[in-house]
Parts: sequence; structure tokens; C-alpha cells
Amino acid sequence: MLELSDYPHETSPGKARTGLYKTVLNQVQASEEKLARNEGDPEDAVGLKVPLNEEDVGYLVDEVYRGKSIISNLSTRLTLVRWRPSVDGYKPNADTDGQKVARIKLGELVCMTREEAGRHEKQVLLTRVQPKEVYDADIIRRAEARMFEEVAFSRYR
Repeated sequence: MLELSDYPHETSPGKARTGLYKTVLNQVQASEEKLARNEGDPEDAVGLKVPLNEEDVGYLVDEVYRGKSIISNLSTRLTLVRWRPSVDGYKPNADTDGQKVARIKLGELVCMTREEAGRHEKQVLLTRVQPKEVYDADIIRRAEARMFEEVAFSRYR
């Protein structure tokens, strides 16, 4: 409509990427299931649900992380993954209807490429090592700054 009327506007090609958001949501779910299985009883991971939806994924990927990996600044093959190992462990909570729900919040996720997320999962999450032991100070600073921004942004969501 804006183009037809020659009204000046800017379109953002990174918005409304529902296919990407669905894929990322499925990858977050798979990662959380893997972490829950690794934590102890594999049955804890059966039927695990993540407390996120496609809108949350879009918000994190496009708004907070600006559609780029926190590690390499690449904008392809993106996903979300926990930044730090869970303090409480990965055992899920039981929701009111008996559904198992992963204990994860938006502010605990960072955007990476799928390959970087796989390495991060092996080097940090599964071994329960802090990111500062794996990444350089610049990456740590970028991740912390984006997570701080997410806290500030979340007040207005």
C-alpha cells in the first residue's frame, strides 16, 4: 500500500521470518530435551515443553540480537541457546496439567549460528563450565550487553 502511494518507508527484511522462528523454536526445544536427558532420568525429557513461542523467538533474534550471532556476527543459520549452565539443573518443572516445562527464561538465551550453538552446548552446557572459561572478553562483553538490553526491553513487552 505504501509503495503504491509512493509514500516513503523502510522495510525490514529481517522481520516476520516465521519459518526461521519455527525452526529456532524447535532447536531450542531439542537442546533443552538433550540437556534434561543428560541431567539424569531420560524420562524427564519426554514431552518437554519450552515456555517460548514464535513471537518470543522473533523478539530475541531480531530485536535483541539484531539478527546476528553473538560469536561471529554472522546472520545465517541462526538459533538460540542458553548462555550459561543452569544453576538449578535442567530438570523440568511440572505444569498444572502435568506437562513438563523447561526452566528457561528469555534472558538466558543468546543468538548463535547452529554450528556455534553445537560447540557451545558441548563445551559449556553439558560440561557445566562458565562461558568466561571458553570465550574471549569481547564475546563475553557482547553477550552480557545484549542480555542486559533484553532485561530493559522486556519491561515494555
